[in-house]
Amino acid sequence: MSVRSRPTAKPAGMLRPLPRPRPNSNGGRARAELDTPWLPMLQAIESATHDPVYLVALDLDPSTGTLRLEGEASTFDAILAYLQALDAQPALTAVTLVSHAEIAPGGATPTSPAIVSLPRTGPAPQEALLRFSASAQWRRP
Repeated sequence: MSVRSRPTAKPAGMLRPLPRPRPNSNGGRARAELDTPWLPMLQAIESATHDPVYLVALDLDPSTGTLRLEGEASTFDAILAYLQALDAQPALTAVTLVSHAEIAPGGATPTSPAIVSLPRTGPAPQEALLRFSASAQWRRP
C-alpha cells in the first residue's frame, strides 16, 4: 500500500495579499464604469425615442463620454425630429447624424445583402425603412 502525503498549507506569514487594481487596469476600468452615473443618459435617450423611430443599437464609451446610436425610421423627417429631440436633452450634446441608408423591404441595404434585426413592432415589413447612425456627447452630472 502506498501512502501519499498531503501538501501542507503555507504559514499565514508566507501568503501575499492580492494586489489592488491600478486605475488603468481592467479592474480599475470596471470600477470606473460601475461608478458612472448611467441613469440620466439612459433616461434622456428613452424620453426622446418614440414611434416611428426604433433604436436598434447603443454603444457607449464611458472614457470619452461618446455614444453611438443606430436606429430605423420610416422617414428622413422622423430621423431629424429624433435627433432634435436628443439634442434638446440636457444630458446630451453635439448630436450628429453620421450616416443613413434605405433598407429595402427584404431587409437589405445597398452595402449589405442582409441585415439581421430584432423583431420590431414598427412599420410593416413591406414598407421601406431608413437605417441611421448618430453620435452624441454625454454630459456627466
